[in-house]
Amino acid sequence: MIWVGLAVAAAGLQLARNAVQKSLKSVMNDWAVTWTRFVFGWPWVALVYGLGFGADSVQIPVQFWIYCTLGGVAQIGGTRCLMGCFSGRQFAVGITLTKLESILTALLAFLLFQDPLSGVGLSLILMGMLGVLMVSAGQQHVSLAQVWGAIRSPAALYGMASGVCFALASALFRQANLAVVSGDPFLRGIFTLLVVLSIQTLILTVMLGVFYPAEFGKVRRYWRRSSMVGILGVSASMGWFIAFGMTNAAYVKMVGQVDMVGALLLGYFVFKERVSRVEVMGMVLVVLVVALASVYL
Repeated sequence: MIWVGLAVAAAGLQLARNAVQKSLKSVMNDWAVTWTRFVFGWPWVALVYGLGFGADSVQIPVQFWIYCTLGGVAQIGGTRCLMGCFSGRQFAVGITLTKLESILTALLAFLLFQDPLSGVGLSLILMGMLGVLMVSAGQQHVSLAQVWGAIRSPAALYGMASGVCFALASALFRQANLAVVSGDPFLRGIFTLLVVLSIQTLILTVMLGVFYPAEFGKVRRYWRRSSMVGILGVSASMGWFIAFGMTNAAYVKMVGQVDMVGALLLGYFVFKERVSRVEVMGMVLVVLVVALASVYL
C-alpha cells in the first residue's frame, strides 16, 4: 500500500534528520534546534507546493485552521515534555514511555473523532508497541519492570505527557488533512503541512526572540547543518502528512516505528554498539508488524 511506503520513507528520513540534528545539540539549545526544522524546512515545502499544486484551488473550512493550530501547539508541547524527560534521575524510563505514541494516537483519534480501528489494526498496534518498548528499554538499559516501578517519577510523567501531545498532534493533523476539500491526498497533505509549519515557525520565532535571542546567531553560524536538518525534517513530514490522509494516523505512526530498527542496525554495524537479545526480539516484532500491515491494512 502507498501509505506504508510513505511511512517507511518518512521514518528513514527522520532517522537521517536525527543523525544530523544530534551534532547541533552541542552548539545550540533544543528550542533553536527545533526552530531550524521549521524555518529551513518551510521554503522547501512552499516550493514543492508551488511547483506541484500551485494552480490547484482548494476549499478550506474553518475547522481546518483550528486543527492545524491545535496540532501545531500540541507538537511543540510534546517537544517541551520530551526535554523534561532529561531533567530527572529516571530519564531512561521517561524516554521509553514516549514510545507509547501509536496506541495513544489510536485512543485519542477514536475518542475525539470516532476514527475507527479494525481488530487486526489494533492487534498490530499492540504488537508494535511491545516491540518498540523492548527496543527502547534495551537501548536505555532499563527493564520493563523498572519502567512500571518508576511510573510516577517526574521523568516518567514527562514521557507520558510527551506521548499524549505527539499523539494528539497526529490525530489533529489527520483531521486537518481530511478537512481540505480535495480528492488528491498529496495536495491535502502538502497544503496541511505548509500551514502547520507556518504556524509553528511563527510561534517559535517569537519564543526564541523573547527568551533566547542569542540562539539566532548560533543558527546563522551553523546554517549549513541547520538547513540540512530542515530539509530532511520536512521531507519526512511530507510522508507523514500525506499518509495521514490515506489511513488512520495510528497505523501510520505504528509503521513509522521502523525507524527504531534502522537506528539499532546503524548503531550495530556503523558504531559497533552491542545489541541485547531483548532489543533483537523487539526489532523482529516491529519488522513483522510492518510486513503484516502492508498486507492486511
